[in-house]
Amino acid sequence: VADNPFFVETILQMAMVLYYVNDRGRGSDLLRRCMYLYETALPSSLLPSNSANNEANNDIFMDINRQPNSGFFACLFRIMQTSGMSGCHPNALAVGRYLLSLDPLRDPMGVLLILDYYALASRRAS
Repeated sequence: VADNPFFVETILQMAMVLYYVNDRGRGSDLLRRCMYLYETALPSSLLPSNSANNEANNDIFMDINRQPNSGFFACLFRIMQTSGMSGCHPNALAVGRYLLSLDPLRDPMGVLLILDYYALASRRAS
C-alpha cells in the first residue's frame, strides 16, 4: 500500500467512465493499473501461470462475497468486457475462462452467457 496508494474500486470506476466517454487509451491504462495492484497483492498461486504443470491452479476457488475478492472479480470482468469491445476476442476468452475457473459452480459474474460468443469470435478471427 505504501508503494501504490490507490483505491482499486475508484480506479475501476474511472476506467469505465473513460471508456464510456470514448477515451479508451486512458481507460485502458487505469484498467492495467488496477490489475497491477491485484497482481502485486495476490499470492502467486492464485495467478494463472504459463507452465506446463498447470494442474495446481485448477483447485483454487475464490468467494466473491468477501470484499477484496469482489473487486478482483469486477476488475477481471471489466478487462474481459473491454477486450471484447476492442476486438481482442482471444484475450477476452482467456480472461473469461480464468474468471469462470475461480468460481465455476456459481458463476457470479455471468461469464457463461458471453463465453461462447468470444469462443466463436476468436475462432473466426484466427
